[in-house]
Amino acid sequence: MSGEHHPLEVGLRVPLGAPLPELASFAARAERAGLDGIGVPDHHHTGRDAYLALAAMVLSTSRLRLFPATSNVVTRHPLVLAALLASLDELAPGRAELTVAPGFLSVEKAGRPRATRDALGRAVRTLRGLLHDGVAEQDGRTPTARAATSPRP
Repeated sequence: MSGEHHPLEVGLRVPLGAPLPELASFAARAERAGLDGIGVPDHHHTGRDAYLALAAMVLSTSRLRLFPATSNVVTRHPLVLAALLASLDELAPGRAELTVAPGFLSVEKAGRPRATRDALGRAVRTLRGLLHDGVAEQDGRTPTARAATSPRP
């Protein structure tokens, strides 16, 4: 270890059980309480969309990091995920984050198999290309995104 000290960050995973205005209000209270971030489960079967909840939270906060906890690459195509993240980043520059997984509960509820490790790796590479350069290669195609977010480290 280099001896660097990294401050501890604290975030919450907030379920989508409450109406979106209540979730936005909760995010504002969490920010005032000193929390660093909020993740929202991207489970379609809840009847609410995680990215709409995150957008509502973005509009009621000024520094909180916001992210899906966790999106999958089966029911959300990488091009769709890139557009969603770019939109959140436009509303709250530098505060939107993305976490992806092969899909568990959401994918199961949709009657689909979860992504293989290989498919997840390809999706992550596609997401990186779309989010950094606005273009990527995926399965022999070249999806593009008009408004790529600022490059991330």
